[in-house]
Amino acid sequence: MKRFSGIIVVLLFLCVDICAQKSRVMVWGIPFASSKKDLIAAIQANAPDAMIVDVRQQGNSLLWRANGFPDEYLRFDGFNVYSAAAEFTSDDKLARAYIGLIPTNGKKVFKLYSTVKKYLTAKYGNPQSDYAFFKSPYHQKGNENNTWAVIEGKCVYSAFWTVPYRKSTITISIEITNDRQVELSFVDEKAKVSSPVKQVAE
Repeated sequence: MKRFSGIIVVLLFLCVDICAQKSRVMVWGIPFASSKKDLIAAIQANAPDAMIVDVRQQGNSLLWRANGFPDEYLRFDGFNVYSAAAEFTSDDKLARAYIGLIPTNGKKVFKLYSTVKKYLTAKYGNPQSDYAFFKSPYHQKGNENNTWAVIEGKCVYSAFWTVPYRKSTITISIEITNDRQVELSFVDEKAKVSSPVKQVAE
């Protein structure tokens, strides 16, 4: 009986470990809720000459992009990054991250969106919410994948995943923005931070 109970305990630990791995959320190669110091180290490991701005006035955030911007880009899990930003709690724990992804090799932003969506679905399952439509006058058949609809803000392509993580919930989302990027966001719904930072300093 004791041996049987021991087997059950081992199986339970394995189950907990597998579940923990499945819900693990990584940002720039480090676990979500890591420190600002750890994120800076991860950015520099990937791109030693990256331009990094540590903002501590009117909030606690980090902004980064390639040193050769706009002619050069950073890389995130195989995607080209235009610029990125993150927000932290008062004790320097990562609470939100915004990563602007851009198409490469002349591909349209719709193709990039589809690729990123498949990438996230493989990691976190099907999205809880998923929208893909165009507003008037681009809603008519034949106007799909219209770049002007994106530029004019008439394109609504977005998807959301809700991932339990530690004692909180991380909302992961993607959307096509009117500057023809795919913005990938990670937000801890319980963390207390200042207003979101989505742009980089000029």
